[in-house]
Amino acid sequence: MGLMDRKNFMNDSASLESNEGQLTLIALIMMLYVMALFLAVAVHELLGHGLVTLLFGGDVYAFYLSPGSGYVSFYLPKTVSISQAAFIYLAGIMVQIIIGILTLLFIFPKIKNFFLGLFTLLFTVAMLVLPSIYLLLGYYYESGDTKYAVSLLQTQPDAFIVVGLVLTGIFSILISIAALDFIGSFIDVSDEKVRIRILLMFWLPPILMSSISAATSWIFLPVNEIYYILANAALTLLFLGIDRKSVV
Repeated sequence: MGLMDRKNFMNDSASLESNEGQLTLIALIMMLYVMALFLAVAVHELLGHGLVTLLFGGDVYAFYLSPGSGYVSFYLPKTVSISQAAFIYLAGIMVQIIIGILTLLFIFPKIKNFFLGLFTLLFTVAMLVLPSIYLLLGYYYESGDTKYAVSLLQTQPDAFIVVGLVLTGIFSILISIAALDFIGSFIDVSDEKVRIRILLMFWLPPILMSSISAATSWIFLPVNEIYYILANAALTLLFLGIDRKSVV
């Protein structure tokens, strides 16, 4: 499907009834989500953990970024308090959510271009929904930020779990409404079946890709960082290969 066909596809809701049209939209979402994930991970690791570490007098000596996961290795001097160390571990999540909210409320509404708007929506998924889920599940993850923060603060994880659960639900609903409203300015989404189909195509790629990436981190990172990096690189190439075959 060429560029002109993709443009016509977004101006004709009947195209969504065809397998080709649905696969094209899903492939486009996958491709944009890979880019959004990489940017979100960079924000989490560098502007979150990395920058706050430097602000507290620490030092960042290594980092790794990939679409869906990453890590920062840092050194903290003895002058850093326990509460400051806990804040550093939670800084990635907090910075993501702050930037994600600003993007959804103030930047996204001004975007009129379909591709840029769709990318921005997927970016808000990576910046709002994923860190909220990570706040919820990070306590149960061996190297999760929530687990480190709870351990340092010597507190119960209940508050983090409840907040993560509530934020996940709120952000998912807000982004779904924004997605239907935005896509509805290009195609007719008045029919309930079309709305459901649009939401399924919008959410399915992020859910599948994020789940696979999280599983890769859980399996390979505790074993060997090199295996973890190679596995993430292989997944990224696989997703991009699927996108190319589906769109071309």
